[in-house]
Amino acid sequence: MTFVKPGCRLVLLASLVASATSLWATPANKAALERHYDRFLSKELARCTTCHLPSDNKAPQSLDDFPHNPFGQRLRRLGMELDESGRKQDIPARLKLIALEDADADGVPNETEILLGHNPGDATDKPAAKELREARRRKPPVGDAIPSTPSLRPSTARIS
Repeated sequence: MTFVKPGCRLVLLASLVASATSLWATPANKAALERHYDRFLSKELARCTTCHLPSDNKAPQSLDDFPHNPFGQRLRRLGMELDESGRKQDIPARLKLIALEDADADGVPNETEILLGHNPGDATDKPAAKELREARRRKPPVGDAIPSTPSLRPSTARIS
């Protein structure tokens, strides 16, 4: 039988607690959002409040304790609808399906807000008209992913 020295037990216990805490701090859906948008997701949106309302509850027991904002509600409802119909319901699939919708009813499509660093679930956080104009003129560098939002896609017209 192998025994661990008392000092080593403390280090082992601390490392297990630290790794478990980091897992809880990054829920699967948040991690999927970050993977989907990769470097195009601003740090401000790599947070729970992209889909949830801000809360002082530091230990929610269920999603009911940490309610969704309009964007998160739409993603959640769509996940249930896709599940009922037997279709793929992962976060990337849902994000693609609601990219052109406007969950917070601020007049800007969800994906446009995300790509410009604004929260698609908060109507008070929307891109300024100048940001939208500049985004329409931008073209992604060669090799970068082309956003699915039509207003951010490069023009397909040929320039002679």
